[in-house]
Amino acid sequence: GPFDKAVIYAGLVFSIGTLVWGIYLVLGGEPTFGAVAAFFGLIFLVTVRKDFQEFVQGKPVRKLSGHQMQWYFEHFGRMYISYIAAMTAFTVIQEVFPIAILNWILPTVVGTVLIAMSNRKYYQQFNIEK
Repeated sequence: GPFDKAVIYAGLVFSIGTLVWGIYLVLGGEPTFGAVAAFFGLIFLVTVRKDFQEFVQGKPVRKLSGHQMQWYFEHFGRMYISYIAAMTAFTVIQEVFPIAILNWILPTVVGTVLIAMSNRKYYQQFNIEK
């Protein structure tokens, strides 16, 4: 509906803004936090771009577009993303790793691997072709 589309448009604006801000920070002498902002802005932009194509333009861009299990995979994927965000906040605040950028990036890397492994497992369990 209109509200969902408005949220997607807002996501586009914020993802581009975060990416540009990160680049600005890197060029302005803040390489660590600038790289973090650019990294997350880029991830957000890739995700919201797919949402835009799928839900605003009506183009099937995901593997399971139109499949009866699409909602299932989207839902647990986004729940993983929420968990990644919580773990990132924890590692950054607690300074779990001695290298600051690892506290920001490592939860995303590990979480992405877990998402891929879960997708593979459930694709097999539900007999979904890749």
